[in-house]
Amino acid sequence: MAVVLPNPLVAPFMPSEITYSSGLILPTSTPSKGRSVSTESTRSKRSGGSSDDQEPKPALDGFTESDLRAGGPRLCESPCFADYRIPSTHAMYKKLTDDRARTAQAEALKICVKEGLNRPEARFCLRRPTFSPQSAGVPTLLVVSRRDNHRSRGWISVARKLQQYLHSQGITQVAVEIMDPAFGANPHLFPVSSSHPISQHWKSVTETIIGEFDLRGICTINCFRIGASSQIDQCPVTVLVGIDQHVTRDWRNVREAILIILARYNLADVGVMIRKDRGLSRMAGEQALAALTPHEQCTTEIDMGYSLAPRKMHHAQGTFGGWVQIRNPKTGTWVDLGITCCHCIFPDLKDVSGAERDAIRAWTENGVAFRDPNTAKYLNMDSPSKGILNSGLEDLDRRIRSLREDQRFSKVEKAKARGDFIIPRDETVWKTLSDAITPLEKQRKEIDQFFVKKRYYLGTVFYASGLKEVPLKVPAKGKPALQICDWALIQPSKDRKVGSNRIPPPARAHVPYKRLADASDSLPANRQELAKFGQATGLTVGYYSHLDTVHIVERMENGKKVFVSTYEHCFMSSDRKHSLVERGDSGSLVFEKDAGMVVGMLFGGSQNEDVGYFTSIIDLFEHIKKSTGAKEIRIQPGR
Repeated sequence: MAVVLPNPLVAPFMPSEITYSSGLILPTSTPSKGRSVSTESTRSKRSGGSSDDQEPKPALDGFTESDLRAGGPRLCESPCFADYRIPSTHAMYKKLTDDRARTAQAEALKICVKEGLNRPEARFCLRRPTFSPQSAGVPTLLVVSRRDNHRSRGWISVARKLQQYLHSQGITQVAVEIMDPAFGANPHLFPVSSSHPISQHWKSVTETIIGEFDLRGICTINCFRIGASSQIDQCPVTVLVGIDQHVTRDWRNVREAILIILARYNLADVGVMIRKDRGLSRMAGEQALAALTPHEQCTTEIDMGYSLAPRKMHHAQGTFGGWVQIRNPKTGTWVDLGITCCHCIFPDLKDVSGAERDAIRAWTENGVAFRDPNTAKYLNMDSPSKGILNSGLEDLDRRIRSLREDQRFSKVEKAKARGDFIIPRDETVWKTLSDAITPLEKQRKEIDQFFVKKRYYLGTVFYASGLKEVPLKVPAKGKPALQICDWALIQPSKDRKVGSNRIPPPARAHVPYKRLADASDSLPANRQELAKFGQATGLTVGYYSHLDTVHIVERMENGKKVFVSTYEHCFMSSDRKHSLVERGDSGSLVFEKDAGMVVGMLFGGSQNEDVGYFTSIIDLFEHIKKSTGAKEIRIQPGR
């Protein structure tokens, strides 16, 4: 009988996974007396995190169990994270944090040990969905324990016992969840080598899917090596399909149909994973924290990595990518212009009305032309954003207040006011705290002056592409002509100094150059390390994939529903514990990590924040020249 052993050809569970099938796994067979050796191959399949390939259905009491998770009565939607900082304003705050809750945690742990769970940890928390982090969250007793055999079951009965105990202590309206750490772990992503057969068939595979499938709910199609190991050859080649989780379909049927297509091209070793990922999120929006501090952004000179926002918006829309130069065809002089994404320059339509709304709708479709009379009225840009400055002031106020409220500091302050004697030890502590307060107050004053005097005003939009799909110059092997076009040029105010594309201070220790180099005249090599500096995540590094991402969007044209597909350049995270891209990073220039050559501009990323999408700098410059009539454009060479 064939025995299927743990196999590196099986990708691990991904938190956003809907359904999965490995490629064909060759059996390991051991002959025995009177029995023939089996030569059947098999696939490992999962749905809803369950290796029986059946979506787990909750019991009547709402409890459920899969390979890596069990509990109820209402578990938070995956992917999710544990928020242990329960706000005091939450309705369940007291119930989850008082002495009774602490006692309950300890007793719950004893129950878990008695039931044989492997080195369990138990804590109350709010489980929040990763894709909706601002939601109220699900109050949960979260137990973390390793499950040696993911196919085994039994945790659900332990979860029920834990719930019974909590109810006996008067702790109700709390879910109980037992999970293996692997439930929340992201796998490694790597590019597929050019020698793998799918590299030669990727165009045909994707065109077949686009041509034969009902594309409803399908947003992206990628192909990566996906695995738990940091060794690339131990991560199986997998077609990764991103879908809109709000579209109801039996995604197993889609998975099986893709496997059939792969078999046509003798790609039986390739697996298929379908995950929640609503496509190319154009990464606009501001994070609570910025990679560059608000104080670092309070400079007359502006450079790459600063936050960027339309004048009428408080929060940042994206990142100031850096400086390019266009040669004036009449004078021959080089003109400095800032570059970012087009979708970052428009205010939200719900915040505008009348002629301004009409203008923005027209610009979105057709682009912004030079000397458009409405740009000076509606397309003024700030950098840094007012939201970043306000958050900086609030953070400094909080830190200064905390230091001043230190009892040792206030004690000496009062003694000084009364002219009392101060013992040397207290004086030393007071001076240490004072030395910490002084630079914070200096920073606060500088940010406040920058804000009050409106020095954050950057300039006016000079030209912009609009948000469209266009045929661009550089075709990857056999790729369709359409790519997303999304860029904007900004003419700086006379009160702001043009920077030199210098690497921001937080990133300087990680790259061997001080500023960006020239624009690359070729696409990156497969698996080449690329970097970007976004206002949300700062410097992050990923691997370039020579297999482009297919992006599919649903549109209405002439009263009919149509699907438009584009092929986009992508790079994926080389660090599975941290995001490669987040909201607010759009507009960042993408460059070679080792040489600083600019290869493109980031315009979006996956919902899972592990894949970034960018326009090639070659395509970008070609479209800018075509749109503006310029003959020459370059990355600003520095001063």
